[in-house]
Amino acid sequence: MSMTRNLLAVAVCATACSPVWALLSINVLQDDTTVPGWVINTFTVDSDTDVTAAIALSDLSSGSMLQVPGFFTLKRSNGPGDSFISINDDLNTVTGLGVLDLTIPDPAPPTAFDDTGIAMLWFNTSTSDIGLGMHLATLTFSQDTMGSLDLWAGSGQGFRQNIYSITDGFAELTSTIAPPPIPDPPIDPDPLPDPDPDPDPGSNDPPDGDPVSGGGNPIPEPAGLGLLAVAAAAFGGLHRRRLNVAGK
Repeated sequence: MSMTRNLLAVAVCATACSPVWALLSINVLQDDTTVPGWVINTFTVDSDTDVTAAIALSDLSSGSMLQVPGFFTLKRSNGPGDSFISINDDLNTVTGLGVLDLTIPDPAPPTAFDDTGIAMLWFNTSTSDIGLGMHLATLTFSQDTMGSLDLWAGSGQGFRQNIYSITDGFAELTSTIAPPPIPDPPIDPDPLPDPDPDPDPGSNDPPDGDPVSGGGNPIPEPAGLGLLAVAAAAFGGLHRRRLNVAGK
């Protein structure tokens, strides 16, 4: 199973217990004047729950991505237009985990982040990445770049996937996927009573006087039943969504 599918599973499981769909959107700001011959695509996310992870996978048929050599890692810019990734500009963002496959053909090699493109997953453990305009990635493509880009963002409420076509270095949104959460199962306000209650829970005690703990019929806890129902709904939804992803 790919790292992409693993992140999808985590996102879906986090979504399963959330009855309300929250704000989660990905935006892109573009600049083709700061660095002549290049287009700076800066991707940000708006969310009212904590943003935890992101994935990017490019498939370039021509052109290249700008990577400026320097002291800083992939989580900070080394100069104007340098491509870098982060969750809300957090230097504690963890990077370097490879992406093996997505829905586009012939992706970049696993863990690629160089002039050939990007195939990366990154995340952080901060719980305060909530707000507008939080940085996800700056990806700068040459003005002769053609291809495609998949960009995912995951939060406590679910995930969003934006699919872009790259034309002359500009990332243009072509489609987006944001599945709704699985609702919590309804709670029965008037559960059925035990069809065969024991009128005398202590009547099973032996004649020698040693009591038998738990006399009578055990009654299931409503909370336990509800938890089982939520788990069943989550696994069922996860299975359906995996089939949908695999069927693309």
